[in-house]
Amino acid sequence: MCVIAEFTLPHRAFALAETFSQVPGLVLEAERTVAHASGSSIPFLWAVGTAIDVERELDADPTTRRVACRATSGSGALYEIEWVPAVERRIGTLIDADVTVLTLVGRATGWTFRVRATDHETLAAYRNRLREATCSVTLDRLRTPESPVADGQFLLTDKQREALVAAQQLGYFDVPRETTLSELADELGISQQALSKRLRRAQQTITRETLAGGRKQQQPASIGR
Repeated sequence: MCVIAEFTLPHRAFALAETFSQVPGLVLEAERTVAHASGSSIPFLWAVGTAIDVERELDADPTTRRVACRATSGSGALYEIEWVPAVERRIGTLIDADVTVLTLVGRATGWTFRVRATDHETLAAYRNRLREATCSVTLDRLRTPESPVADGQFLLTDKQREALVAAQQLGYFDVPRETTLSELADELGISQQALSKRLRRAQQTITRETLAGGRKQQQPASIGR
């Protein structure tokens, strides 16, 4: 049965440690690609979360050889990166033929990536190869999804699940609504701000794990493939 795992790597075990040190609010997300002329498995990263000159910091980072901005949006920019050989070797280990890398995100706390393997044995072998290559990989989550919905529910915290269930039962999602955010917050004994945050994060998780996951299943390409 399919297994999905989430790992973290410290910056210095992977890439861009100095960039995140200079720009702690930066968030980098790998752009999926089928192939690239440079030979890099992960040549494109979306950068969001800061107004600092990210391209300058990326270009100055000792783990990059060349950086170019290829697109911009209201929330960030897409950078094409040519990595130094040491990082390319690490990427080669991460982008393993036996697993599918679903997401790769870098933050101030480190790099987080999710992979899908066909079974536990394949995942265990992949994890061992990561450890041999980096010595610093941490397994954060491990799950065997029964269905897309159950998959998304698994990632919800107890408080997020409680908030969603209460909102559904009390008619917060009905049109017209049968209860307000304030009344729902009082029912749960928390502030409106805390409730709003829980509902938003829960909805983001379910959307990512169901709708976004569904699109990935329809598209054969994955990160580095």
